[in-house]
Amino acid sequence: MGEIKEKTANLFPHMQDEPAGEGLSERDLKQIVQMVSSLKYGSVTLIIQAGKVVQIDKNEKIRLS
Repeated sequence: MGEIKEKTANLFPHMQDEPAGEGLSERDLKQIVQMVSSLKYGSVTLIIQAGKVVQIDKNEKIRLS
């Protein structure tokens, strides 16, 4: 869990002191951190229903020179 907290703190420094919401499991958090960490250009979108993460979308862009 320490590694996940560190990565989360680096990715979301403004959220360091806020606890994860009820609908965000440790598995969800790991998945989000993994997806964000693997992107160079793109986005990660969370779909939330009734306060719970039900879907995570990753949209990756590839820049051509």
